[in-house]
Amino acid sequence: METFRKWKQQRIAPSHVGIIEEALEHMEISNHKRSRQTFRYFSLLLLCVIVFVTVASVAHPQDNFPIIVLEQTVDSTSPKPGERVNFTISYSNPSGSVAYNVTLFEWIPSGLTFITSKPFYDGVSSPEEGFFRWSRGDVALGGTGTIIVCAIVGNVTVGTDITNTVHLAYEDEKGATLELTASQSITVAHGAGVNVYPDQIHGIQPSTGAETSYNITVQNIGNAPDVFNLSLSSLAYDPNPAGKEWTTELYNTTGFLIATFLDEASTDHSSWTNWGPLTTVSLEAGGS
Repeated sequence: METFRKWKQQRIAPSHVGIIEEALEHMEISNHKRSRQTFRYFSLLLLCVIVFVTVASVAHPQDNFPIIVLEQTVDSTSPKPGERVNFTISYSNPSGSVAYNVTLFEWIPSGLTFITSKPFYDGVSSPEEGFFRWSRGDVALGGTGTIIVCAIVGNVTVGTDITNTVHLAYEDEKGATLELTASQSITVAHGAGVNVYPDQIHGIQPSTGAETSYNITVQNIGNAPDVFNLSLSSLAYDPNPAGKEWTTELYNTTGFLIATFLDEASTDHSSWTNWGPLTTVSLEAGGS
């Protein structure tokens, strides 16, 4: 403004000076108002930033609160009865604080029988009740651990789903307890099985040409209905020296030795004899 006053004395006509001075004063007032509006705008923006940072700190407590990750896998999701399965339980602490008094525990579900674990379970466990616990102490930032549980599958019905659930509990620095779980399921596959029980009816050993009789009991020891096709073969062989008692062995078609008996025959009849198909048996699981 002062510069303008010096300049106007030299170049501007007196009639125009008043108009220009009034315009400049108006510009100074406008600039002043605009500066105050800009200050208010940036003050409001700064307040929003402070509020956002505060909310973010509350909404993301992982920087100062332990967060444990728990996972469980199994080496076979469709085992047969009698087979072993290994459940692998993994845990880790990716957060910024220590997780105190980390403890894992589980109840072995029906259809499974506990065999062993690595590491071994602690003294609070109750194997008779199927309860097992593992105390792992404090887990620091970046800490990890693994537990392997081995169990055997019982003779349960084919298609049965069995779910193994492990629990993990831990405390934060203020003593608050948190608990999480991880589950893994298996589906029992068809496991075929059969037992054959022979009963020789006659009381003395048969001689050459004599007939002999057997009762054959077949039992389905699998976990599903099954069909068994049975036929028999016999084998007699000559011991050394000749003329002594012969031995006849009775087999089914799968090569299962059903029975052995003596034959007093003195002639050579060492050979396989196919007795032909015996019968076809359809049995429910556990039936005979």
